[in-house]
Amino acid sequence: VTLSAQAASIVVDASGDDNIGRQIAYELKEKIAASRQHKLVYSRDEAAFRIILVTVANSENVSSSNSVVLVWKNYTGVGGFDFFVTSLAGNCGRSVVGQCAANILAGVDKEMTDIVSIVSSSVPK
Repeated sequence: VTLSAQAASIVVDASGDDNIGRQIAYELKEKIAASRQHKLVYSRDEAAFRIILVTVANSENVSSSNSVVLVWKNYTGVGGFDFFVTSLAGNCGRSVVGQCAANILAGVDKEMTDIVSIVSSSVPK
């Protein structure tokens, strides 16, 4: 699990059968992978954060509604549950998928950055 001042490891769990939702998930993963601040991982075991993306097609697959939940890994093992951090909801049209993915990442970035900063400052150097 990577959680340092340099990068927070993130896994993206996406569900939804619509094409636009799959495109949003792909673009979101690409943006995380290209980021210097975050690291895309493919296993929940490797991730400090989990972005859960649920999408549903609207109006003949011209747009997609999405719901996003960000959770932070429970390192203590107490209760076995991860910690809810924030949630977002939105609607995305076919022509702005990349912008929708950027908005999702921007919407969860501050919370992740704040947690990484707090955890990093509390770890002895």
